[in-house]
Formats: sequence, C-alpha cells, structure tokens
Amino acid sequence: MDTTGQPDADHYTSVHRSAEFVAMSQRWRAFVLRANVVLAVWWITAILLGAFAPGVYRAKIAGEFNAGLLVVLVSFALTLGTTVAYLRFAGRVVDPAGERIRATLGGKA
Repeated sequence: MDTTGQPDADHYTSVHRSAEFVAMSQRWRAFVLRANVVLAVWWITAILLGAFAPGVYRAKIAGEFNAGLLVVLVSFALTLGTTVAYLRFAGRVVDPAGERIRATLGGKA
C-alpha cells in the first residue's frame, strides 16, 4: 500500500499474474474466441451465399417465407443466443472470479 492507503502498482502486477486472474482471463478469452468464430463463420457464409449463390436466398420455404428471411431470423437468434450465453457465462465464471480478485485488492479495484 502507498501512503494514501491505495494498493501500489506492484500489488496490481502481482494480482494480474496470479493463478486465479490468469485462469479467469483464459476462460474468458476461450469463450469469446469460440463465440466470435461461430458468428464470423455464419456471417461470412451468409455474405458469400448472397454474393455468389443468390438463388439460395430466393428458395421458398412456406408461402412467401423464403431462405433469405430464414437467414435473417437465424442471425437474430444467434446474436441473442450468444448474448444470453455470455451473460450466463459471466455470471457463473467471470463475475465470481472478479469479486474474489477484487477482495484481494481490499475492495479498491
């Protein structure tokens, strides 16, 4: 602690290098990487289909409902699903670990 009662830079560095912080960071990065890969593959596939196989989007599914509308609806569902999954992941993994780490700093984070 410095003279103002705040943790000094060495304390923050030691927390940053701690096993709990490293584990939390690795789990967070792994989740975000997987989510980004899934969404990027979906979006790139959707764009490439629209650019090079536009007939796919015109395929009728039921009445006036076609594959293009299905792709849009699936895009919304993937975005919402990813958001919900992240909120659950953060509440279960990241937030508790962050609170424990904050406690090691004396609540001064």
